[in-house]
Amino acid sequence: MAFSKNKLILFNLFIMVFFLLTFVNAQNPTTEFEISSILVDGCDGGNEGKNEMVIFQNGPNPLDINNIRVDGAGATGIVQIGKWPNNGNSFLGFCTTLGATSNIATLNSAITQCGKLIEPVGGIIPKYGKILIITSTDFTASPTYFSNLTDTLYVVFQCAGNTAGHFVNYNSTSSSRTLILTNTISGYRDTISYDPSLLLNSSGNPGSGDGGAVRYDWNGNATYFNNGCQAPFIPLSINTDPIGVIDCSSNSYNLTGNILSGSYKKIFWDGGIGTFSNSLALSTTYTPGAGELGLITLRFNAIDICNDTIRSLVNLTIYPQPISNAGNDTTLCSSIPGSIGSTPIIGSTYSWNPAIGLSSSTAAQPSITLLNTSNLPITTSYILTTTISGTGCTMNDTVEIIINPLDNANFSLSSNCNGAIANLSGLVGGTFTFSTIPSDGATLNSLNGTITSGVNGTTYSVTYTTSGICPNTQTQTVILPIRDDASFITSPNCFGGTSNIIGTSNGIFSFTSVPSDNATINSTTGELSNGTPEQTYYITYTTNGTCIDSNNDSIKVLKKPDAPIFQSYAEICLSENLPYILPYTTLTDTTNWYSDINLTNLISSNDSIQLFNQIGATNYYATSILNGCESLPTLISVTINDCTIDIPTAFTPDGDLVNDKWELINIDYLYPNNTVKVFNRWGYVLFESPIGKYESNSWDGNFNGETMPVGSYYFIIEFNKEDKKAESGTISIIR
Repeated sequence: MAFSKNKLILFNLFIMVFFLLTFVNAQNPTTEFEISSILVDGCDGGNEGKNEMVIFQNGPNPLDINNIRVDGAGATGIVQIGKWPNNGNSFLGFCTTLGATSNIATLNSAITQCGKLIEPVGGIIPKYGKILIITSTDFTASPTYFSNLTDTLYVVFQCAGNTAGHFVNYNSTSSSRTLILTNTISGYRDTISYDPSLLLNSSGNPGSGDGGAVRYDWNGNATYFNNGCQAPFIPLSINTDPIGVIDCSSNSYNLTGNILSGSYKKIFWDGGIGTFSNSLALSTTYTPGAGELGLITLRFNAIDICNDTIRSLVNLTIYPQPISNAGNDTTLCSSIPGSIGSTPIIGSTYSWNPAIGLSSSTAAQPSITLLNTSNLPITTSYILTTTISGTGCTMNDTVEIIINPLDNANFSLSSNCNGAIANLSGLVGGTFTFSTIPSDGATLNSLNGTITSGVNGTTYSVTYTTSGICPNTQTQTVILPIRDDASFITSPNCFGGTSNIIGTSNGIFSFTSVPSDNATINSTTGELSNGTPEQTYYITYTTNGTCIDSNNDSIKVLKKPDAPIFQSYAEICLSENLPYILPYTTLTDTTNWYSDINLTNLISSNDSIQLFNQIGATNYYATSILNGCESLPTLISVTINDCTIDIPTAFTPDGDLVNDKWELINIDYLYPNNTVKVFNRWGYVLFESPIGKYESNSWDGNFNGETMPVGSYYFIIEFNKEDKKAESGTISIIR
């Protein structure tokens, strides 16, 4: 649709008003950038989408506008990347056209003040630059209404394409819309929000109407305004806060200047002969010069963009200062009273700070008592504020109070067996005394605190008094230790003996005289080892307490018994009832029997032991036990044989030395009274052995020197033992 001339004029009127009102804030951002204002409801009717605006100010570093992205959140509160607060409109990026550049030139040619509009070269915004975002390169402009512009603005354009509004206009229902400018390189972002229900109409009330806008301080606080579509020139306007109290030359004055409207290049304070804490700040503190009294006029000055200076005056009436005398610096002892201040003056009141230790915080000359528990002097400053009652004028004076600690009277008492020794850690040069004089004859050295001739187990109390600038006393007690008891008893054994402490434990055992043999003593337990039997050793036990005691005793090592003596055993036949081994000597407590030479496997502790019922040689090791001492072992070796008799039925007496005799093995051993007879078939005796001597006279198959022929021969074996019958049969000669 085509715009009427009046609508174009109104639109451009609003642009200028928007610029001027937005840039009242003259302070620069300390962050990357800060959003200053937004134009929500433009003056161009249905074509607002091309002519809405955002103004923000750059921070202390140059900024590339091409790194800035618009993000927004609608009524849902969900931020959408690359979306304006009106969710239907996307951010199209920044660009320019020849037409937009031509329009900027036209606008600049019509400016009659010191302001100007600049398109940034390459999109680079200088530090602290003020940026105007116009939402389309197709914006419309009329140069007439920019003639009073007094500021420099860097103008950038969103690429053309959006025709609908980028913001949501007035709506009676409260909600929130959010605009975010994001630096896509650094990640920094600035966020502002507005409530469409708070937008104002031209009457200044919540409602719909062209010109509805919002401006923001650097904390994001919103101010809603609507100046309609007028174009008044808004000059720089300032004032100062009044001085609310009567002050005096002794005090400083807090001054505040205010920028009511417009933009400024510089502000400063001047006037008087005193000094300003910061003459270039809106708020400052003025301290009057020496002798500056009566009516004094100070000036708050502001220079606008076009270098014109305006002033606002502040009048001060300075009254004479009171006399405040906190007294001379004083040194006191901890807990010892003193005084500060001076004689009071009629018409003045007094106040001390701090009030600690003072008898009164409002007296001109109070007493003071302070405690110092440290080891070094402590300095405390007291400020006296003197006020003249008629004018309220005040004056301060300071006094320093040095509080010395009381002398260090610290000491300790270390007891010994006859008394105690004082260990002084405090100030030397004082005097030691008994707190209560003892009646047991103990004495005290007043110079070093040594107690002598004390009684063990007695408690003594000693006081030390210093003689320094701040005398002090301390009292300590000491109990003299009880003497150690070195009593012990000894018990001998076969290798040495043991000691049993009766008195004080944890002492040391030693030989009273070092023995010449290999005997050793355990210094902790007193156990005697490797002793020589029947040798006496002398032992000393010495305690290691405060009051050492020593005692002697002796140990005579017990004699070991002789090894047991046994009858000898050769070979024994295996039987169900084997004999017992009995020692010849029995003068012992008992006999230990072992199965190994190392005496590790004990098999019996009796005077005798029954033999193992097993064939072969078995070694037994026996020791004698007497008074707990064990003798060296005696070896008893016993061989048990299987003694059954094998009666061969034939033999071959052919002289080849194999089976040439009729052998009856074990017969002599088992049956020592045996006789053996051999007969021919006619009953004639061919062979008869001597009694018990068959094995050494075995039949060789001969009779009277002649070899018997092959054949069978009859034999009779008489065992001659009870319950053992004779055996008979035939024996064959084979060749």
